[in-house]
Amino acid sequence: MDNIQSSPLAKLRILVVEDIDTTRFTIVAMLKQIGFKYVTDVADGREALEAMDAAPTPFDVIISDWNMPHVDGAELIRDIRTVYPKIPFIMVTGRRDAGSVQDAQRLGVNAYLGKPFTVEDLRHKIETVYNDIHSKASRAHLETNSGLHKSDK
Repeated sequence: MDNIQSSPLAKLRILVVEDIDTTRFTIVAMLKQIGFKYVTDVADGREALEAMDAAPTPFDVIISDWNMPHVDGAELIRDIRTVYPKIPFIMVTGRRDAGSVQDAQRLGVNAYLGKPFTVEDLRHKIETVYNDIHSKASRAHLETNSGLHKSDK
């Protein structure tokens, strides 16, 4: 596995939300191994919302457990989507039933990562959701700009 330190992805600001300490520390260690430099970790959705409010700039990717005390993953994504509709949100959970996945997608989760997962699985999900969202934004920007040029003629 290649390290991404020389890639623009290395500068992504990632928020990890996980209530089980060992799992949270493992995810953070995996992200550091991949080469991500800016990782913030919190223990539940309430702390995640506080971290987002305190951050000088929005996070680029959120990796969150689904079942947590105080504010769970569903409530967290609902709150996030009202303010930050396009931040890539990766749900990490031990639940793999179709109903849970469909509920998460309906709420705006960009990707689903079942526990346990590997470093490569995590890297692939982050790259996929981040690139997908930014390629859509680029296409929308190009379509908007090309529309402006057509009307200028």
